[in-house]
Amino acid sequence: MQNKSTASTRDSKKTIQMDVVGRKLSSGKPTPLDFDAFIPWICLQWQVPKLVEVTKIFQEKYKKNDRRSSSTRTKSAKSMKNKNEELESDATKILDTDTSTTVAPAPSLPNRISIEQLAHNLDAVSLNAIYDARGYLVEVAIINCPFIIHRKVIQAINLCVPFHAFLTKLVIRGHGATSILLHEIGKLLPHSNLTHVCLDDTGVPEGNYYVLLDQTSQLKCLSLNRCNIGDKACKELAVRIDFDGPAYSSLMVLELSSNFITDVGAESLGNTLKMNRRLLHLNLTGNKITDVGAKAILQHLMEFEITGSEVRHSVRRKESYIAEREIVLEKCIEEAIRQKIEVLSPNSTIKKSKSTKFKKSQLLNTVEDQSISELAEKMTTEIMGEFDDPFCTENVVKKKIKYFSMGNMVLCSLNLSYNQLEYPSIRMIADVLKYQSHIAKPERATGLLRIIIDGNLIPNSCEEYKAIYLHLNKMINDKLPVNLSSRRRSSSFTKK
Repeated sequence: MQNKSTASTRDSKKTIQMDVVGRKLSSGKPTPLDFDAFIPWICLQWQVPKLVEVTKIFQEKYKKNDRRSSSTRTKSAKSMKNKNEELESDATKILDTDTSTTVAPAPSLPNRISIEQLAHNLDAVSLNAIYDARGYLVEVAIINCPFIIHRKVIQAINLCVPFHAFLTKLVIRGHGATSILLHEIGKLLPHSNLTHVCLDDTGVPEGNYYVLLDQTSQLKCLSLNRCNIGDKACKELAVRIDFDGPAYSSLMVLELSSNFITDVGAESLGNTLKMNRRLLHLNLTGNKITDVGAKAILQHLMEFEITGSEVRHSVRRKESYIAEREIVLEKCIEEAIRQKIEVLSPNSTIKKSKSTKFKKSQLLNTVEDQSISELAEKMTTEIMGEFDDPFCTENVVKKKIKYFSMGNMVLCSLNLSYNQLEYPSIRMIADVLKYQSHIAKPERATGLLRIIIDGNLIPNSCEEYKAIYLHLNKMINDKLPVNLSSRRRSSSFTKK
């Protein structure tokens, strides 16, 4: 009797599942703008082995007042509404063109999916779609999937990415990730607005997480905690965030805690910090790093010697920058002249130009306040930016016949807790902070403001601790606004 009741329960579950799927498809083809309906539908059309379920979640409204004015929010909402109307037509076109060649027509449900297949798919891929208070999709998360996630699930998300401008975070935590899935995410990143990717606890055996950094993207934060990453994968990651690497200009936060990184991997990251001037936070807690690996990282946070070839390469990069800037400047001069002629001529209308974002009111002001050369220089700087090189003249000091870099002053947070550090690392940390607290730093550089060394083989008390606290407090207070500098802020140094 118990077996019969269990069987009837299963049959009822199957019937309910079929009714739900049927209702979703009977209303017509959903578009990528309707993320919650489109993902399950397209995965079903592509015959993904497991059904995909999307759960809609709304973020709690922030209690703090929004800094933006109400007028700005209104303009943003209106522009987004107009953009969504345009995207909706584009989304319809995608379904009528791209997917029509790969997606089978939607016949009746019994012909498309058998009862046996539906029973096999009762354990579906659970996907969370997280929306902000304004109703915009901001995050997609797959947590603890009990089986391998098919690559077509990421391909389906890839179709939706162009239609959700506020989607900035992708989370896949726990089981389910594979090397193929990482490749799909890597292909998704370059044309998306994703700035945060979290793959904690995925533990892909091949360890090819570096494919996420193979192409230039907007990725700012990459979290790979507890992913069984060793020295080989760590080296590949370090190469891609090195100077002129594909992810150099974007990545600011790298989380690598509780992996299997030794001094070899730490040395690779240290060599990257020699020239990387973008990374702000590096988390290496819970690895197998000793004083040797810590020295490889810390030595580049203070003055270090550079070779003659590195100086020559920097000179060549500056020459290349100047040559390219001259070409851009000539075009900007032509554009500035055209703008002035249009503004000064009676009954002229400002034509839209791809090379400038100036409005007519701004152009009228520049006619009175700026010359052609000044306007062209300003436009060139907006396009090219200032020359930024770790070994440029401003960052290099010549002592006798040797050249020295002033060190990496951009990294402001370092976590080395629960490794195998001993007293020599404490001394070096004190030396680094003493050096950084007394040197004039470049603009927007803070120096090391936060360091954590809990759980290491370090003494309970020593003279260096007092020096570390003093130097950190000095640097933190130097960066506080004047009206807050009088408030004594505790240092960001943690040890046990």
